[in-house]
Amino acid sequence: MQEQINKSAVISEILVFKTSLQTPVEVRFISQMLNDMPGIREWSVDLDDWEKILRIETDSVKPHDIVTVLHKAGIHCKVLAMHKLSC
Repeated sequence: MQEQINKSAVISEILVFKTSLQTPVEVRFISQMLNDMPGIREWSVDLDDWEKILRIETDSVKPHDIVTVLHKAGIHCKVLAMHKLSC
């Protein structure tokens, strides 16, 4: 029996960034910016990782958009990885 592929399945992407974030206060500072960006489904920051990893699940935001927004806020970041997902 063959399963039917759901053509309405959303392709999302996981974007991973190295950041200059250091404290929970800085994470709260960027939270409103990230929460207000259309296309971001979920995001998280790992302050325990030495690269202070920002992970974003999106269906439309480009890495350059994240870098631009964070740089304007004084946060340095660099794209480490992009992974396509099928949901």
